[in-house]
Amino acid sequence: MRIGQLGEFGLIERIRNILQPQTGRIRVGIGDDAAVFSVRPGHETVLSTDALVEGVHFDFNYTPLDALGWKALAVNLSDLAAMAADPVCAVVSMAFPDGWTVEDIEALCQGLHACGETHGCPVAGGDTARSPGAGFISLTVVGEAPEGKAVLRSGAGQDDLICVTGRLGRARTGFEVLSAGSERDAYPESVRHFLRPEPRLDLAKQVVSKLSVTAMIDISDGLAADLGHLCRAGGLGCRIDGSALPIHPEAVRWMTRTHQDPEDFILGSGEEYELLFTVPRDREGRIAALQAEACPLAVIGEMRPASEGQKRRTPQGEKPLSVLGWDHFRE
Repeated sequence: MRIGQLGEFGLIERIRNILQPQTGRIRVGIGDDAAVFSVRPGHETVLSTDALVEGVHFDFNYTPLDALGWKALAVNLSDLAAMAADPVCAVVSMAFPDGWTVEDIEALCQGLHACGETHGCPVAGGDTARSPGAGFISLTVVGEAPEGKAVLRSGAGQDDLICVTGRLGRARTGFEVLSAGSERDAYPESVRHFLRPEPRLDLAKQVVSKLSVTAMIDISDGLAADLGHLCRAGGLGCRIDGSALPIHPEAVRWMTRTHQDPEDFILGSGEEYELLFTVPRDREGRIAALQAEACPLAVIGEMRPASEGQKRRTPQGEKPLSVLGWDHFRE
């Protein structure tokens, strides 16, 4: 059905039927001028927003609409994970080109709803508009953290250990496989991870509670770029060991097949949505204990004085950590 046949208010009702929050935290949801929700006493509100634009962040040649809905919310939830915050709700703004149908929008909202149900983040409201060009979806998520306990980028100390969750390279592998238009069945985990990332909300709470995390960020722009953000926020340098980077087997196969340098590939792989964080060096024993419990966690380096710069160890000696990550406006 064409959107014009249904009209704006009929479309909003369709969206409301899919996204209607089922939680006592949302007192007023879709259908009023604003949403009303409650925050627990003794907690601070944490906000994050992100936009996905057709042709910049997603390509309908390989992105199903339900996957787009899932990813739009998941990438915002990853920001909450990076601050060890719990999700409360989200609001969404969407602009639709003339070619979209009501069924397209329902599919997108089904993906939003599925992600929200999975991670406890109902969509409480938003806005819709017509786009003269590309499709557009922007979400703002509301989270909460105990007062003074949100983890920032700026808390790392000199000699803190640099840690990362998961095995890296799936997102870039998935993107390159999908862009090439072939062999997607040979890289199922990478394709799934790129299209439907899983925010590390639970793992963030685990490492923060057990490791005294001093600074944290999610890997969205690429490990090298996001580690640079931690360094600048803390006024420090860093040194990482390229041989310590945890790499997913599918990424290894893809890099081998396409003759790409493993360290450069992993350091520049954006949209991983793993956690990159620092902990005091005296927590090495606790890190080992978590690893023994199959916690997906690796130590890849340490924070250094700013005067030492940002470096990586290689078999040929130390090199500058200069791999570029994602930048919307770099020419």
